Amino acid sequence: MKAPPKLDDVPVISLEQLVEAYGFLFGFPSQFGVMTTQCKAFFDATNSLWES
Repeated sequence: MKAPPKLDDVPVISLEQLVEAYGFLFGFPSQFGVMTTQCKAFFDATNSLWES
């Protein structure tokens, strides 16, 4: 797809670390106004955090 490789200095947060964050900023590409499947899966995995 001719995409450049991901840089090594880009931080990646896990669900466990998300609990400790003061805030977060997400940016992701969209196609036809819909977020990518990977981003949607990440947000779906945080359901238990939002409930508590």
